[in-house]
Amino acid sequence: MMIRVIFSIMFLIVLVACNKPQQGLLLKAEEGDVKIEIDSVALPELALFPIRVKLTNFADNKVVLVFDTITDVYEGQVRNLYLTVDADTFFIGVKTSENYLVFNERTTTSFLAWGYIWHGEKHFDSIKDIEPAFKNGKLVYRFSKDYLQNVNTVGMLSHSDTLLVPVKVESKTDKAQVLKEFVPLSYEWHEEKLKKK
Repeated sequence: MMIRVIFSIMFLIVLVACNKPQQGLLLKAEEGDVKIEIDSVALPELALFPIRVKLTNFADNKVVLVFDTITDVYEGQVRNLYLTVDADTFFIGVKTSENYLVFNERTTTSFLAWGYIWHGEKHFDSIKDIEPAFKNGKLVYRFSKDYLQNVNTVGMLSHSDTLLVPVKVESKTDKAQVLKEFVPLSYEWHEEKLKKK
C-alpha cells in the first residue's frame, strides 16, 4: 500500500513538472537572418492607405517583430516601423492587439501595414508625395527592449522555445509597386516556405 502511495505522489510531481509552462528565449537575430521590404502600396482614397510588407525569415527559428504602438487614435501607428526619405520620416501602422507579429522559420510572409495621410504622427501631407517617397525611400524596423513593456511576453514566448528579434533591419523601397488599389487577397496574411537549398 505504501509503495502505491509513493508511486502516486511521484507520478503527480512528474505530471505537474511536465505541464509547467516553459519560459521561451528571446534572442537577437543575426545579420542576414531577416529581410524586410515593401512589396506594394495602394494610393489612398481616405486618410489611411494599405502597404504590403514582406518579411523573409532565413533562420531555423521563428522571428518576432515587436511594435512600439503610439495610440489607438492613429489606428495602429507605430514608432519603430517607418519610411525615411532624405530628412523626412513617415510612421507606418500595423494593426495587432498584441503589439507583435510572429513569423515561422524559413518562410517569406506578406502582411498588411498602413500609411497615414493628413493625420497621425509623422504622416504624409499630400497624396502626390507618396509615390516619390516610396521610389526614393528606405523602410526601417528597430527594436528596443523597452517595447516589451506593452507586450504580453508570456503569450509571445509561448509561440516557440526560441524567438529571434531583429534589432535593426532596413531596405530600400524603390522596387515597391505603387497601385491604384489592392485586390481583396492583398489584405490577407500570406506565407510561403522557402525552398531548400
